[in-house]
Amino acid sequence: MLIGACAGGPQVSANERYTGQVAAGVVRPAGATGIAVQRRLISALEASGDFAGVYPLFAPTQSSEVGVVITPSILDERHGPNGLEQLRVQVRAERQSQTRDALKKTYSGRSSARNTALDDLIQPLARDLTRRYGRKPVY
Repeated sequence: MLIGACAGGPQVSANERYTGQVAAGVVRPAGATGIAVQRRLISALEASGDFAGVYPLFAPTQSSEVGVVITPSILDERHGPNGLEQLRVQVRAERQSQTRDALKKTYSGRSSARNTALDDLIQPLARDLTRRYGRKPVY
């Protein structure tokens, strides 16, 4: 009897919409730079504090509990003597439940004296994702 009582949570109406934080999943892009893009994006989104969690994924169809799937694709990368000098990434992000709410945009980054090409690209990308899908925690 006790187990049955513990397992039953509060009943939520089917009409009630969840408006809190969601978890995000970042798919690893193909190529040698893909792991770096995935790690930096996860780090930037976690630092924002606007997602319930940010997790690495190997494929957009991977089984997970994330609410938003972020799929970056590396379109162009140029390496120079100091490492990655230019990077262009196309990103598709969508809620698991609402694919019509997708974000599809291309981001470009160039290295400078202060930033790497990846840093230059990640900042506006993380900002757009946070604005579109992020929520502040409610305590």
